[in-house]
Amino acid sequence: MLYLAQVRKYSSVDGMVLALLAEQTAEQTWVVQPAEPLTVHPDDLPPMTPTTPGMLVLVELDHNASPVRIRDAQDWMLKMLTSFSDYSSRLHWLEAQEDKIEQWRQELTIKSQEMSIKNLELETRRERFEAEQAELEKRWQAIRDQEEA
Repeated sequence: MLYLAQVRKYSSVDGMVLALLAEQTAEQTWVVQPAEPLTVHPDDLPPMTPTTPGMLVLVELDHNASPVRIRDAQDWMLKMLTSFSDYSSRLHWLEAQEDKIEQWRQELTIKSQEMSIKNLELETRRERFEAEQAELEKRWQAIRDQEEA
């Protein structure tokens, strides 16, 4: 299990007190938790453990909650910030694209409505034309009938 922690106290006699701040639950998923203290006996400290109070560290714990590895979190934090910055830039770009797509969708909807109105107008004109044509044919037939009689 991997945790982000802060070194609260260090003594070569008493060991180290860490405040566990967040736990990694998946590759890119961290859960912030109340600062839970973890006291590590000096004999249980892995070699090359950073010991400066206030320092942020990454703590790898085994299944018994004993530290396997404790390392400075600075490089990891910088990498996370860079990744977040890249993600944020991509997110802004995607939001801009979504805005453009929504604008196009609205424009297409308006154009579709305009086309529907024009089609209705054309259909109405066609029906009027057909009605007038039928009326003219009736009159024409009536005139022919009068001439034949």
